[in-house]
Amino acid sequence: MNDQRAFSGQWQGLDERLVPCAKKRKWPFGTEHQELPRASQLQEPLVSQKPEIQKRPRWKQTTDSFLKTIPRPSAWRQKQVEVGLNGVNDYEKVIQAFIGNSNVGNDRKPISDFKAFLLLSLCEVLTKRGTSPKIVDQMTQSVTNASKDQRLRLRRSALWVNSLINELVKRGWNIYRATELFFINALSLSSLGFIRNGESLRLILKHLGTDKFVKHDFRDCLEPHYTVPGLVASLASSSAKKLSMDDTCAVLGYDPNFVPKSMECVYTVHAASDTSIALTLHVLTTGSFQSKDVSPASVPCSSSALNTADPRCSFNQESTQRKVSPSHVSQESSTCSPQDQDETSFLRVEHESKDAATLLKLLCFTDGADVSEFVLIRAREPQKVWGSSGEVQVVAVTETGLENDVLSLVSSDLKIDKAIRSLEAFMLIRSEPGPYGCRNLSLDRTTQLHLVQCIPDPVTWRLQALILMCHTFPMHQYLQPLYGNLGRLQIHQIQHIVEQYHLLDKILSPSTKHKFAEVLLAASYFGDVPWKSRAGEAVKMMIVGEVADYLQTWLNMRVCILTGLDCGGETMEPVIYPENDQIDARSNAFYGQWILSYAANKIRRNNLIHARIWLSRFLPLNRECPSTMERLVLQRKKIMEGKIFRYQGKFREAQERLTPSLGCENAALDGATASTRIPHLAAVLCELGEPEKAQEILESEIQLSEALNTHNLRQGKGLRLALAEALLEQRLCKKAEDIYLTLEELFKNTPNTNMDTQMCNMRIRVGLARISHLNNHWSNALCYWENALAYWEGVVQTSMEWENDEGFIKMIIYYSIGDVKFELGMSDYESYLKKGDKLLERNGRRFWFTALGTSWLKFIWYRRGRSTNFLLECGVEEQ
Repeated sequence: MNDQRAFSGQWQGLDERLVPCAKKRKWPFGTEHQELPRASQLQEPLVSQKPEIQKRPRWKQTTDSFLKTIPRPSAWRQKQVEVGLNGVNDYEKVIQAFIGNSNVGNDRKPISDFKAFLLLSLCEVLTKRGTSPKIVDQMTQSVTNASKDQRLRLRRSALWVNSLINELVKRGWNIYRATELFFINALSLSSLGFIRNGESLRLILKHLGTDKFVKHDFRDCLEPHYTVPGLVASLASSSAKKLSMDDTCAVLGYDPNFVPKSMECVYTVHAASDTSIALTLHVLTTGSFQSKDVSPASVPCSSSALNTADPRCSFNQESTQRKVSPSHVSQESSTCSPQDQDETSFLRVEHESKDAATLLKLLCFTDGADVSEFVLIRAREPQKVWGSSGEVQVVAVTETGLENDVLSLVSSDLKIDKAIRSLEAFMLIRSEPGPYGCRNLSLDRTTQLHLVQCIPDPVTWRLQALILMCHTFPMHQYLQPLYGNLGRLQIHQIQHIVEQYHLLDKILSPSTKHKFAEVLLAASYFGDVPWKSRAGEAVKMMIVGEVADYLQTWLNMRVCILTGLDCGGETMEPVIYPENDQIDARSNAFYGQWILSYAANKIRRNNLIHARIWLSRFLPLNRECPSTMERLVLQRKKIMEGKIFRYQGKFREAQERLTPSLGCENAALDGATASTRIPHLAAVLCELGEPEKAQEILESEIQLSEALNTHNLRQGKGLRLALAEALLEQRLCKKAEDIYLTLEELFKNTPNTNMDTQMCNMRIRVGLARISHLNNHWSNALCYWENALAYWEGVVQTSMEWENDEGFIKMIIYYSIGDVKFELGMSDYESYLKKGDKLLERNGRRFWFTALGTSWLKFIWYRRGRSTNFLLECGVEEQ
């Protein structure tokens, strides 16, 4: 018995070719199943036979596995659903995830595998376009930690897959469907590394080149319009060197005639023109839609479907007792239109749950996509705003003008939860996990349009949605600890309301109009520059002819900031209020912010003296006891004075103004300005020889920004950039380099059109050049310094009014290039040093970049045998 167990167990892993006496049994599904022989049937013990198992090559195993999982054309739609492509909205979000604009589905295997394939394809394109092999290899390492040879193999395999897609198009495939195949049936990295083979190409083309694939119309499937060249070009669209579609196609091996030249269609997805019967049966069998966006309206309400429990397609026995207009539902009809289904569902919701009906009406007049449940929860909380006295005022929800039905809905978490569950049961909305443990609620666009038409008194509910969003939007970071996160959470809803504002403009009371103008100005701190400008224009139209000094001043301040960020833009000079002019503390504080914004634009243009003059013009109304709002402005004024002293090289004076004051009240004020103050304080500490202390305060603030998930936003990037510079001052080059390279990738996705972004990009280039310089990597250092010089001359200097300051940046780069060329034995090194000398004599030193005008300049001089006396020889005083 023991022997029998032994060789019986050894039979279990053998290939069928090694089982000569195996019986074959026909199974009901038409496949053959092999029944292994029992041990008693064997002539000799298996152990003595020791057959050799001939394993299939790895490429063959991978190819067979890939072919086996390719869906049949008739099951293509079902495969789309299986990977989460339940509807148009879902697919569009996934496409955004492909290019890094969304985190949707990053944990789902097909999406992560396809994103890896796209990044590998991008790496190949960048390599052919002359990007540094080191940078490309670092990008590849973000995909896999495999060895260098294996990473190269993966990139070559990605090229191979692209050529395969091109071959499928030649054989009659639609390029969009051929591309989608490698998403819904994505190759893992391990499979991608082994599938590249001439024979595997032949087998795959043989399988996919048949008429059943080529001639199938896929009418029941969602229809995407992305291609790999389009997605790769979109991935690189924010970088300094944009990729043209022709270049991308050439590198990836696509016939340019197959690929649309415009990238706009990449994000387009069309709904199915015919619903798959298989999908309909799947939905009706499971009793619910697994999707977040497959509209139940797309499923025909056949007579068999009407017998199911689907509340959108039929009334159950209990609800048939209700009197329903024949215009809304016909039980005798074998089919019902999508609009009829939506109207029927709305009637049932109104009958069964008042709170659910209220929630549905509110959602219909928002953007309808990703409305956070947290907004509803916060609605019952009082809102903190600035009063005319410059102090915090509290506005209760009962004072906002919300209807009793809305107040009832938001009064408890339980009511909100029941309303959401009720709408989900009717399949009118979908929900998915969102921040703060809440759900994001969304309506299908078509369903939303249908419901808006059947909601009685739509103007009232449009107004209720506006009031709800105004009451819950955060007005200032001092007033709301989660200011940034909450603002980003609701910005899309505010943008939607602005688009619909013309429908309410004539019926809004002055107080509601002013409130919405306030919210729009608060919302103009979020989103992209075009939106911020549009918000300002909307407020300008709202307050025409209205007496609201603080709104006009606030608007002027925002316009001043946006104009200043626009490279070379001229800003409007603040109006000087007459001394006898009776203004309140709130208006005075906004006036102070306008002055600070104007002074900041002067600082950007190196006009430090004028900036200080303007800063001196702001004073609180009551100098003995300023309002809270005015004290916030005074705190920012102090920070700006510290910046001016820093840029003048007066580091002790700068430290005094940038170090926060003690005390609880001051700590609260400092918390609202810390992200602005700390990078400058860290730079000053580095200049004073205390980079370790700078590192400590920066790491503490970065840890806080990571907890708030703001580390990838503008101020979070600024903190990390300052940390890299503090690390560099300590010669911790590897840590600094990691931060610079991470930020370089982040800034590739940031428009390079405003002054602050350009300066951050310049600091990154200079930082990487300094690291190579300190490590004696002379060839890399020369490349980085020349790249920094080209960026300055080609992007920054040409788009900014830097007066005489551009000479300082060039001076540093010329000195550094001269030093590197000397080490490389190049004869023209002295000409660069002389260029630097001339610029130093003409412009002196500047202190915009941490340590560039101090320790780095001295470092270069000492290497070239000069001393600090050289400053005096050039007519420049030591600071």
